[in-house]
Amino acid sequence: MEYREPFVGGGCVFFALPKAKRSIINDKHRQLIDVYEALSDTSMRSELIKMVSSETVTQERFDEVVAMVPQNLLDSAFQAFYLNRTAYSGILKNPNIGYNSIKSSPPKNWHKRMEPCGEKLHDVEIMSTDFENVINMEPTSGTVLMYLDPPYFEADQTRAYVESFTLEDHERLAQVLKKTKHKFCLSYDNCEWVREAYSEFYMFPLEWNYNTDNISNSERKLGSELLITNYKPAWLE
Repeated sequence: MEYREPFVGGGCVFFALPKAKRSIINDKHRQLIDVYEALSDTSMRSELIKMVSSETVTQERFDEVVAMVPQNLLDSAFQAFYLNRTAYSGILKNPNIGYNSIKSSPPKNWHKRMEPCGEKLHDVEIMSTDFENVINMEPTSGTVLMYLDPPYFEADQTRAYVESFTLEDHERLAQVLKKTKHKFCLSYDNCEWVREAYSEFYMFPLEWNYNTDNISNSERKLGSELLITNYKPAWLE
C-alpha cells in the first residue's frame, strides 16, 4: 500500500493511520514542511526540542517570534512550531495569540508530541510542491490511497490559508481527481459547487460545531462538510 497526502496541513490523518510501506506527504506551505523535515531528522529534532522546551509564552515573546526572520531551516521550523502551538486555532497567517495558561499545553510538554511524530516521519517522502505533481506520481508498487484536505471552497481564503486556492485551483483539482486511477478520500465544505463538481463520486455529509473566530463569547458555528471517495468504503459493504 502507498499512501499520499497532497495537502497534509497539520497531519492529523497521517499521524493517526498506520504507516504505509511508502508514504508521501506534501504541502505548498514551505514553512510547514520545514517543521516536518526538522522533525524527521533525529539530530535536528533534538535541537528543535531543546529550543521550544525552554520557551515561555507571553504576548511580548509571541510578538518577538512573529517578527523573527529565519536564517535556516531550523529557525523556520522553530518559528512555525511555536506559533502553531500558541496562535489562536494554530493559524499561521497573520497570527494572534490564543495561548491559555490553564488550558494550553506548556512548552515543557511539547516534546511529548514531537518525539512520536518525528519517529513516524522517518523514511517518509516530504515534499512542497503543487498538488497535481503528487497525485500524478507513478506508484512504486501496489494500491495507492490518497487523503486530500484542500482549502475549502467557501472559506475565507485571506484569513485561514497561507497558500490559498483560486477558482481555477478548485477546478483543476476536480479534473485531476476525475482522471486519477488511484483511490482517494477527499474532505471538502458541503456547498453547491463541490456537490456538483464531484457528483459522480460517493459523498458522505458530516456536521459538527466549531469556532475559529478569535472573538470572546462568540457562538459556535455548525460546520457542514463532505467526505468524497471514488471507491465504496468498507462500512457500506
